[in-house]
Amino acid sequence: MPNLPDLRETRLFWEQYYSGLIDGDTTLVEAPSPFAVEVSSKIPTGSTLLDFGCGNGRDSCFFASQGLVIIATDICTKAVELTASKLPLPSSAIVADGSSLPETTVDYAYLRFVLHALTETEQDIVFRWMRKYVRKQVFIETRSTKDPRCGQGKLVGRNEYIDTHYRRFLSTEDLVAAASRVGFSTCEVVETSPGSGNDGAQVLRAILG
Repeated sequence: MPNLPDLRETRLFWEQYYSGLIDGDTTLVEAPSPFAVEVSSKIPTGSTLLDFGCGNGRDSCFFASQGLVIIATDICTKAVELTASKLPLPSSAIVADGSSLPETTVDYAYLRFVLHALTETEQDIVFRWMRKYVRKQVFIETRSTKDPRCGQGKLVGRNEYIDTHYRRFLSTEDLVAAASRVGFSTCEVVETSPGSGNDGAQVLRAILG
């Protein structure tokens, strides 16, 4: 099997992306995603939420405006700077990957369009952290194996491809199995087209608890 891209390559891609250096994909959306709007209706005001893979902070800032206290994380320094510049206190943004998340308990965790950027090993590390430190529920939106990008680029593993960057596409069975491996007791999964991307994305939306 070909070697997957190392963390340095992943960081470099996203630093360039959030600095506006990726040709043809330089406009960062500021409005909250439809998934964030849906999730916010399920979380009580005053709750704490970890936004893992916060990007430019579009959803983190929306959650904060709804009265949640946010810990926003991303592996990309530029993304964290963008998010931190907009987040109100007491919310915060930090550079972290799955192996360097803070040992801090939160009520909820949120992963939108980030799980498919992780290898299975990296995913399991994140899920183990969430099983230990998330008191209530984990909300996930990730590209599925029915996504139109699945199959594009260089095959590097099962449902794993490198096109402009690495992506791993998940089936419902994959996601349920991964959640079960670390001890999540419930996993609700729906496959849908969110209408929030420019490429006809097909996604899995899941709630782990």
